[in-house]
Amino acid sequence: GWTREAKLPPRWSARERRFLARCRETYAAEFAAAPPYPDVYGDRRLLRVLRMDPAFDEDLAVTKVGAYLAWRQENDADAMRARVPELGATPAKWPHGDVLHACLRLLQCSDEYFDKNGHAVTVYQAFHWPAPALRAQVGSLTTEELMAFARFGAEYNGSQMERISRAREAVVLKDARKRFDERKKAGAPVDDPPLLNEGWGEVTQLCAITDMAGCTFGSIMMPTLIPAVVQATQMFLNYYPYIVGRLHIINCQPTIAAIFRRALASIVPEHVVRRITVHPIGSRDIFDQVAREHLPVQVGGQAPCDELIPPPPPPS
Repeated sequence: GWTREAKLPPRWSARERRFLARCRETYAAEFAAAPPYPDVYGDRRLLRVLRMDPAFDEDLAVTKVGAYLAWRQENDADAMRARVPELGATPAKWPHGDVLHACLRLLQCSDEYFDKNGHAVTVYQAFHWPAPALRAQVGSLTTEELMAFARFGAEYNGSQMERISRAREAVVLKDARKRFDERKKAGAPVDDPPLLNEGWGEVTQLCAITDMAGCTFGSIMMPTLIPAVVQATQMFLNYYPYIVGRLHIINCQPTIAAIFRRALASIVPEHVVRRITVHPIGSRDIFDQVAREHLPVQVGGQAPCDELIPPPPPPS
């Protein structure tokens, strides 16, 4: 087809192609037995492991891919992924979502709103209810039940980001095809200069926004919640890497912000901490990263967002 005639360069860099080949060879049996989920076992997902490391340590990344494949097998993660098409867009239907969605609201991996770096906007609001009611509701779940909700969200996000990445690549190829046709019509060389640069493939990330409005010490001091947050952070770092491009913690009280910074620094690598910004109450700095028309109205922007309409108050 036209792509061969145009001699389009490879989607990934030479280093990334070598890494992918090593993974496919090293874990050939595991990939052969895996279900056909490109968002889970495709090139983009594997490249997230390599790109997560600022040193691009290929040997370490290949080992981590093996750990990722084993983790999915041990935790039956593919069974959860199989339910994403049915339940993904409705957090209330996720594992234990009937309990959690009664008091929190989520905008998961938007395909409409993006920050200025192209990261898909995701918003978490968990503090609509007063602390006693919130503790009674969320505290009714075990740490493992909270983790099941978090894992399903991660599976859904992965599926969404794969879809967004492919759509963006389609736009890139459509533009390249247009220029190819123009060159051919004009009798010009169709491959010189190249229509695309090597490594033109897309790997979408998230702009995650955690809204702390309404949060007090009483809201977060739950025996099952804190371990779940720690476990979820470790899970994302190890098995869903390179998912979050930026994390914004907004409307945060100074004392809680200080606790967050210390806690994150103790469990998150320094290069990941640099992607996290804690915004105090009243700060408007987030507009430097997310345009108002791409930020939901519920967190100070102008974008309509039904997913973030506040929940009803707790039962009296």
